[in-house]
Amino acid sequence: MKGGCSWSWREIASKREKDHPEDTLPIYQRQIKPTVARKHIEAYRETVRDLKKVRDLMSRLNRKKDFDTFLKFESRTRRSATS
Repeated sequence: MKGGCSWSWREIASKREKDHPEDTLPIYQRQIKPTVARKHIEAYRETVRDLKKVRDLMSRLNRKKDFDTFLKFESRTRRSATS
């Protein structure tokens, strides 16, 4: 952890997501790229958990279609980064 902090963005988001889903959505979205970039099995598991969380939050916010767009964008940027 940078700076010796004992918390993580995911911990903060998990404490706020029930009452403030609109605040936590960007936190989970920002975690996806750096997590998958770590390229090991646990990072991929974390990425799946974050994607599910993004999907669920978008659903709660009546933004289901936005999840498909988000996923397509993440997929395209991931493929272009590995090319």
